[in-house]
Amino acid sequence: MKNHITLRPHHFLCLPGYKGLAYNKAHASSWDALSKALKEYPNMKVKIVEGKDTLCKKCPNNGENGVSCNENFLKLLDIKVKTLAKLENNFIYKYDEVLDKIKKILNPKKHLELCGDCHWRDYGLCKDTFKKLSNTIPNK
Repeated sequence: MKNHITLRPHHFLCLPGYKGLAYNKAHASSWDALSKALKEYPNMKVKIVEGKDTLCKKCPNNGENGVSCNENFLKLLDIKVKTLAKLENNFIYKYDEVLDKIKKILNPKKHLELCGDCHWRDYGLCKDTFKKLSNTIPNK
């Protein structure tokens, strides 16, 4: 019995800003369920994988280079996130530990640098996900 989920590294950038928009009901329910589970159990075990992960299984693009999921862009993004967070394929981590590490590394500028070409960002879904608290407090 499997005691972990699988995630592509870039999904650590997507999940914190997830707001319920997706391609179709099956794909949305997959994201809804996993997003909810990770909020309830943030120490859930996550295996880092290349290619399709738990979230991609019901994707209507089926791994093709569609508008929403351009595989070439995502492969490069996965490599960048793995490098930044020092993650390795096929290793199992706790979701909250990886997310905390990424939140410490990323700021809005670095996030834009990584995800600026992502079409979900154009919808404003994750624009403020990695905004630092110190950036949100006005100077007095």
